[in-house]
Amino acid sequence: MTTTFDITIQGSEELAQALRDPAVVAGPLRRFLERASQVVEADARKRAPVDTGRLRSSISRRIELGNRRAVVGSQLVYAAPVEFGRLPGKWPPLGALQPWARRHGFPAGKQGAFLVARAIFRKGIKARPYLIPALVENKTEIVDLTARMGEEIREEFRRRAG
Repeated sequence: MTTTFDITIQGSEELAQALRDPAVVAGPLRRFLERASQVVEADARKRAPVDTGRLRSSISRRIELGNRRAVVGSQLVYAAPVEFGRLPGKWPPLGALQPWARRHGFPAGKQGAFLVARAIFRKGIKARPYLIPALVENKTEIVDLTARMGEEIREEFRRRAG
């Protein structure tokens, strides 16, 4: 599960014209996406719940300049249930629960995993958000970075036009 955000820039006609020229936008946009995603990634790593540290270390980011977006998240199967929780009524995979059950004092093998899976089936899993709060808590900094990107685009447009 990934969390993305869209930013709309409103400003002068010069800036709107510059946004149509990929050569003018590419550098400032790349720098903005790098900076903003770096801020969110670092904060999400701090906020991620830790058992083995695998979730925290799996949080990464990638820049999709062609799509004008940055993606921050984890590819781990259990990342989304940690972020959003899980409603009761669905069985989690036993194999994935065996190591967790063993580390937390349940019987070894499938028996311990079954006990944990049954509890999840009955009660669900409470959400422990780390990605969305990282985005929300850094909104002001991201807005500032957006303004800086607009200034960089304007400067690049003027440099090329001048």
